[in-house]
Amino acid sequence: MKTRGSEQLFPNENIYKNNVESSGHFKQIVNQINKEKLGKTQAEQKQAYLIISNWVSTILNGMEFALRSQNIPEDQLSVFKQEFDQKLKDFINHLDHGIVHSYHVYRGMIHLSELNDQPIVFGSQEDKEAQLLALLHDINQVVPFTLKDTKFSKRYSHPKNDHAKIISDLTRIFGKLFGFDRKKTKEIAYGLEHHDASYDKDKTYLLNNFDYPSQLLHDADKIFGASLETDIESLTIGMLERNYQANKGAAGAYLFREEIPKEIRDVIKYGDRCLTDASSLVRAELHLQMCTPSAKIIAEQRRNIANRSIRKVYGKYFDLTHNYIYNNIPEILAGNKPNLRLSIVGMDQTEQPISNSIKDLSTFETEINRLYNTPIHISDEDKFTDRYGDNHARGLKIRVYNSDDNSEIHLDPSIARFCFNKNGRQEFLDKLVLAFQNGLH
Repeated sequence: MKTRGSEQLFPNENIYKNNVESSGHFKQIVNQINKEKLGKTQAEQKQAYLIISNWVSTILNGMEFALRSQNIPEDQLSVFKQEFDQKLKDFINHLDHGIVHSYHVYRGMIHLSELNDQPIVFGSQEDKEAQLLALLHDINQVVPFTLKDTKFSKRYSHPKNDHAKIISDLTRIFGKLFGFDRKKTKEIAYGLEHHDASYDKDKTYLLNNFDYPSQLLHDADKIFGASLETDIESLTIGMLERNYQANKGAAGAYLFREEIPKEIRDVIKYGDRCLTDASSLVRAELHLQMCTPSAKIIAEQRRNIANRSIRKVYGKYFDLTHNYIYNNIPEILAGNKPNLRLSIVGMDQTEQPISNSIKDLSTFETEINRLYNTPIHISDEDKFTDRYGDNHARGLKIRVYNSDDNSEIHLDPSIARFCFNKNGRQEFLDKLVLAFQNGLH
């Protein structure tokens, strides 16, 4: 599959002087398109390849421009370019903020534009803006465009948290590459800087100043960012399941902390993670303000579908936890499964072995409750004090390591603590539904 024909996407083809195939990223792009099924037909997959290839070329050109504009000494350039090349490969493969996510968002923007009866025409200036917005909105979470300790990089306190501001400031580079004038480049930069404004209730007014493609970026990122799927029920179920999957590891939040007051659930932000719980994060996602008419309708549909699906989705994960505990933990504690090893892990915490005093399910239950109620300390917890007060971070989990195949699972105490009660499943789901709908307290 060749990149020839890219001029059909972008008339100014000389800005794509970097050949994607010779840059070493060709194979990765093809693998990701095949792996993620970016298109049901060969024609759709070819279009995905053409677009993503041009995006990679755009990033490479933007990097060259950014380096020239920072007057970086020659002796530092080669080191930075090697790092940049690796980070670009990471961006192509990244599950949450990578180039496939950008493509999902772009296709979602096109879908929403059609639902709004304001379709974006492929190859138009509006389409070029849509592609640029989709490509850049999360890229700085993975790909650096500045060297550390340069004058430019010192303007920002945290590369990941400030990713939208950084890429907004760099948009003038990409605006030039795409041939946008100063006014349009400024509109694009504004849309990129504030594309996550709806996560902060004090900043939602910023959405009112978006141009149409920036409105589409915001809405598509919140609705279609994980899939090319357009069926709202499938998207919503997938959203609930991803919410659990993303938080089940050693560094993830608990699924459900019932003691968190409603007033705190109402102000949590993405990125807070173990200061809150995963159910609060997805609850916040379900209640985000949308910009376009069709997205507002979809958001209401999504809330209704989520409320009637909570028991089914999270009941499944309760059953998995319950069955694992009763089928395996007694055997492990009795020494009958030497290939399985128990330890305690958590965000920013050193892994530690489970106590020798835990001999049976009764003492294991006591340990689960101890972990659930034990605060942990994370590196930047001070910045959360104003919003969370004494509701300290939680996240200590039981890690079960299997030496036979080097696999591991993590038992979440916020689920496991209900597994020892006769009516624990019902109690867990009843409280979880309350938290999703309007908080517990």
